[in-house]
Amino acid sequence: MGCKADFPQYAPDQATNAQVLGQRIVPYNYNRGTPLPWWMKMAGRLLSPGLGVVGGLGHVFLASKPDDTDLDRLIDLFETKFNLHRSKNKQPPESYLELGPGDTVARALVAAAHGVERIWLVDAGNFARRDMRHYHAIAAGLTERGLAVPDLSNCTRLDDILRACRASYLTGGLSSLREIEDSSVDLIISEAVMEHLPREDFQGFLHEFARLLTPNGLALHGVDLDDHLDGGLNHLRFSAKFWERPWIRKSSFYTNRFSHSQISEMARREGLEVDEYYRLCWPGPRLAVDQLHPDMTGWRAKDLEIRSFGLALNHPAKDGQEDQPSRVARRL
Repeated sequence: MGCKADFPQYAPDQATNAQVLGQRIVPYNYNRGTPLPWWMKMAGRLLSPGLGVVGGLGHVFLASKPDDTDLDRLIDLFETKFNLHRSKNKQPPESYLELGPGDTVARALVAAAHGVERIWLVDAGNFARRDMRHYHAIAAGLTERGLAVPDLSNCTRLDDILRACRASYLTGGLSSLREIEDSSVDLIISEAVMEHLPREDFQGFLHEFARLLTPNGLALHGVDLDDHLDGGLNHLRFSAKFWERPWIRKSSFYTNRFSHSQISEMARREGLEVDEYYRLCWPGPRLAVDQLHPDMTGWRAKDLEIRSFGLALNHPAKDGQEDQPSRVARRL
């Protein structure tokens, strides 16, 4: 139980990224950041413009996510999940959706360079940079790595880039997911996004993942459960009434505070199979049970040991079910 559970064999034969690591124990001060008390960091972010309060739901999606302009990160994060899908299905995904791309939609270029035929990037606001130099630099880096990127020679606007990649950039959050056709997506990914989704919408996002996934599709989400303040679980000390106030929800450290157990159970309610492709654990509980606010009834003792995990979701296999292409692939 807790951090001693076995892991499914999702890792590809030759993993290309250290994130495919099964289970790993990390020290209590892992990713702590500046060595200040957590409550001081919390106050500073709330009181200092630019440090804590961020505008728009899309930024809340991505508040803890680092700048994604680094080419290695853009490629490695995609290839890790691309290879997990290919390992599971013995073929690469033909359609792809990223939730919460943040300030760049350059991963559309990465996906297109890997042969993905249809791409969606979904956020809760229009946050993608428009500087064409950024995208041309990413394309050049992909070319140097031997990947065949779309021809961008005539692309002068972001819409041109997206069109060349057969990509759609949708900025309505959950409502945008509802616009996409059933059983259209082979691979859905996000990284440090799920924990920032509004609490009241979380089940709705899981419902949409279940609706959108093809029969052999896979959703892979990196989920950070720590407090985004001190690398601990101090956010579990607060009541629901306090934590869901607007000025907290707009902060960079807001998370929905669902536990590992709760997230897994909510996914199962949508008829999805739940597995993991990595888990980072502390040596023991990061917060004592008696330090939890009484509202945090969804946190079991074993949940308090889990710092982050890779959530893998797919439809249960049916007897005699053969691999089926996505509707998008069939149309193409």
